[in-house]
Amino acid sequence: MGFNLTGSSDSKNFDGAWSSTIYSTQGNVEVVYQFQVEGGNLTGAAFLPIGTFPISQGTISGNTISFIILMNDIRIFHTGYYLRDQLLMSTNYQGNSGQLIFNRVKD
Repeated sequence: MGFNLTGSSDSKNFDGAWSSTIYSTQGNVEVVYQFQVEGGNLTGAAFLPIGTFPISQGTISGNTISFIILMNDIRIFHTGYYLRDQLLMSTNYQGNSGQLIFNRVKD
């Protein structure tokens, strides 16, 4: 994943909404992930300007999560690390990778 951090986490720290901005030459796009946690399982949805997409195959292990966002026939793989109300996230889609920082959405 590329992050070498230590610490402990309660899986419930992932519960709730998280937002980030994707910066591109075509403009900036806000993305919001809504996570629900049950034990070591992670479910939820990704809210993008082009629609809402389910999160599948989500798992939690300590401070790390992994999941897939299904956008029609496209699978975007995610791994992330929880650190002080931020998620440091790596993505992979057909060999293209990226990193994002997600901040917890306050109620």
